[in-house]
Amino acid sequence: MRLPSRHVPLVVVAILTTAPAALHAQNNGNDPWFAGFPTWTVDLYAGLANQGRFLLQAVDDDLDLIIRQRRLVAPNGFSWGLAVGVNVLPLTQLRLAFSRTSGDLDYEDDTGTGSDTFDVDDVAGLSSSVLGLEARRFLFGPRVSVTPYGGIGIALAWWNLDQRGAVPLIISGNDDTELRFAVSATFGLRYRPAPNWAISAEVMDYRIGNPFTGDDSFLPVTGLTIDEPSSIRQTHFRIVGTYTFDGD
Repeated sequence: MRLPSRHVPLVVVAILTTAPAALHAQNNGNDPWFAGFPTWTVDLYAGLANQGRFLLQAVDDDLDLIIRQRRLVAPNGFSWGLAVGVNVLPLTQLRLAFSRTSGDLDYEDDTGTGSDTFDVDDVAGLSSSVLGLEARRFLFGPRVSVTPYGGIGIALAWWNLDQRGAVPLIISGNDDTELRFAVSATFGLRYRPAPNWAISAEVMDYRIGNPFTGDDSFLPVTGLTIDEPSSIRQTHFRIVGTYTFDGD
């Protein structure tokens, strides 16, 4: 398990700058304090997720002097999840969120000549489960029908590999599941058609530790790996439905 250390300062700075703003809104906004009874929400969401490059390999085809390259990628996959949130301040929410993404791993020719010689589809199946804690900040309060929002968070991610074929090109090594740390950032636009209901268009961006790096990782059987990024960017584009429980 490894946390992308270069993102930690950004997370800390964001938390330090968001908290005073939220407190200022609490003291000066029109929305009252919740008198010890915060408002709870439940979210359900679904959409698509895409991911960055897991590996870059050199491949010798013995045809010319060019060193061929290919990359291991995961095209768009289906994503879904659910979350429970609590509004600790009128415009600030803490949310425990679960996301699940599944798709296929493909090799794509990356030599730079426009060739698709080393394209291989459905090399293996890859899925991820992410459980994270997020802090979200809304620009306007619940009396406004439309409001943008943003957030940051930390998470744990479980990568799962589905080996395919009689002779798999990707194998799981010691374990079919790899655990990695992650950080997240969110931007969305919420529309509230009724007091207890809302719908949002949201982009969720994770930086998750690469399951193909480390002492315990997934392993490619063929090719010479020349680059393994320490983290993978996983971006979710989704629609979120939210129900708010009235505070007492």
